[in-house]
Amino acid sequence: MIGLLPALRPVQADDLTITSIQGTGALTWSNSAGVTGPTDFITSSPIAYQRVGSYAVEWTSSVTNEWNSNWQGLEAIYPKGTNMMAGVPMLFRLKYTPPESTFWPTISGRQLRFEDVAAGVTNHSVWQYMSSFNSPSSGQTYSVLERSVENSNLKAYYVARITAEALYIVDNNSGIEGVAAKTGPEEQPWTYYSNGKLVTTAVLALTNRPNLLGMPPTNSPAICLERRTAAGSHWYEWFLPGLGLVAMWDQDGSSERLISVLDP
Repeated sequence: MIGLLPALRPVQADDLTITSIQGTGALTWSNSAGVTGPTDFITSSPIAYQRVGSYAVEWTSSVTNEWNSNWQGLEAIYPKGTNMMAGVPMLFRLKYTPPESTFWPTISGRQLRFEDVAAGVTNHSVWQYMSSFNSPSSGQTYSVLERSVENSNLKAYYVARITAEALYIVDNNSGIEGVAAKTGPEEQPWTYYSNGKLVTTAVLALTNRPNLLGMPPTNSPAICLERRTAAGSHWYEWFLPGLGLVAMWDQDGSSERLISVLDP
């Protein structure tokens, strides 16, 4: 039996409006953000990185229940007792998260392409959101990111949790979650583990011009981070809230910069 789900009024965007719901299951709404993709940053002149928010269709079984942004609650339901019950989607709503409220948008399938320059050799690497899962122990949602080097078989995987204020990375060796990057003014250094190595990080400044060779300027405030390891590695990163990582620069002279974003 197939039923048409009733639509609730949209939330968190005054001009976000559902325009139609088809019997085939197609939902359409107004793009209040006014941004379309893909977004291309390849240029030799100063550019303004374009930050975008994100839409989500949330569901609930009753207006008195909390809203769900994923299907984890309907997956892996183990047998228990004589009769079982699960709340299923009966109502839905649209939610828009503005770029100012997103540290690094987790859009499934999104690809971020970087230009890598090291020892005078230019390569390209791609970050891509592969999947997400819900941790049974913490109830938190994590994303799996793949970083691949073009024209090679080199790949690395990261498990991350992203909020409006911070990027959390799960250490591949210990499984311990740590704050890899966060918003805010200059702060005292903090530490986290990355591949079993202790990394000391500090927010240096909010800047709108990463003034280093190969680093394109941006007209939006970016967060500059300085990172050091006990082994002597020393590098800088720039994050732009609402977009994510935009540039990296290592003391050995290597650098990376975001050159394009492709959404599915």
